[in-house]
Amino acid sequence: MVSKLAFQRSRFSVEQAGQTLQLERELLQRQRAAMQAQLEAKRAALARLHKAWQRDLELVEALQVRAPADGVVQELTLQAGQSVVAGALLAKLARADALYAEIQVQEAQARDIAVGQSAQIDLRFARPQG
Repeated sequence: MVSKLAFQRSRFSVEQAGQTLQLERELLQRQRAAMQAQLEAKRAALARLHKAWQRDLELVEALQVRAPADGVVQELTLQAGQSVVAGALLAKLARADALYAEIQVQEAQARDIAVGQSAQIDLRFARPQG
């Protein structure tokens, strides 16, 4: 048998535990709502950053300079970092199949060359004129 006082203490403890449980559930629900709001805010920020990144990629792509045709660069009229306006002349190109070279050959080597003979010219380290 349980005394009336012990029973009332037990019932009070159960009621108090029930109230504590209810408060903890409400707190948990508020925390979940707050976390959901934070998650949505982070997703929105991520979406904004992704759009900005895409826009930057498009700007970088727009800065690419492409020649209108295949060819060999004869003259480069700008320097690295220089700003230019749209339509400005940036370089002079020549079609690779239409280049003409006038070569000076020493007289001693001239006997080894024949008219119409094919040749290869390497201009990687030379500055051609014209």
